[in-house]
Amino acid sequence: MVVSMKQIKRLPTLPEGMQESYKVYSTMNYGMFRFIDGNRDITHAGKIKKSIEAVGLLVCPVLVNEKFEIIDGQGRFTACKELRLPVYYVVQPGITIEHVRKMNSVASNWKIRDYVHSFTEGADKRDDYIYLDSLQKQFPIFSYKILSRATGQHSGNGKCEGMIREGDFSCTQEEYEEAVRLLTWLQNFSDCVKEIRGKSDYMYSALIYCYRNTDIDREYLLKKFQQRYKNTPEVASIKGALESIEKMYNAHQDSKHEPVFLISDYERYMRAQNRAKRGL
Repeated sequence: MVVSMKQIKRLPTLPEGMQESYKVYSTMNYGMFRFIDGNRDITHAGKIKKSIEAVGLLVCPVLVNEKFEIIDGQGRFTACKELRLPVYYVVQPGITIEHVRKMNSVASNWKIRDYVHSFTEGADKRDDYIYLDSLQKQFPIFSYKILSRATGQHSGNGKCEGMIREGDFSCTQEEYEEAVRLLTWLQNFSDCVKEIRGKSDYMYSALIYCYRNTDIDREYLLKKFQQRYKNTPEVASIKGALESIEKMYNAHQDSKHEPVFLISDYERYMRAQNRAKRGL
């Protein structure tokens, strides 16, 4: 069955200047459609079903390619199939999972986990993203920004998700294994961090910096943090988090530990990072 745009909109004639560009088809042969490898997981079909049951089926066509792989509208297709309703669709030949990623990178349809999932399946699946997906499943309390920092990525504030969306995330097996060790240590701080006012990612980023600082005794830091975190002021930056950690670490030190100077070290580190970005 072919349904024209004119029939869908129930217009007797097309307005001047308007022309048909696509044919909208409908079918109840659900078996002709395929889910494309790497597309996002279906998590919202239940909400679509409830909407259809409440107000009826609104014609919002599913987008497929010439192989009848669903590019956009997996949730709509699933809801229609479960409700035994016709699936309305349009065909755009040649469109692939890469087009899906690009299409959704400028929209809000996909969440960051959808991009990660996309790069873990299909012909172009990437070990980097399989490692990242594994870290998220092992350490779900941490954001993707913290997971990427744990692997050694040094994207600036706000750029982490863009890097993952664009396929620029990279991670070797050795970096993955080290990230597992780092995040296992880091999660020991989580009960304390969630009680500190401010953005937890700043504190976790500061702790990652401390983990890699050879002057820091990690177990001693954990002990001092658990003893003194309640005096921490609201955290509004990584530098502010490091200031608080420095005070905790240096307070009432025993003879086995030297004081650390995290702020000056971090400022030198950031200057070096900025020079490297400029190619100096």
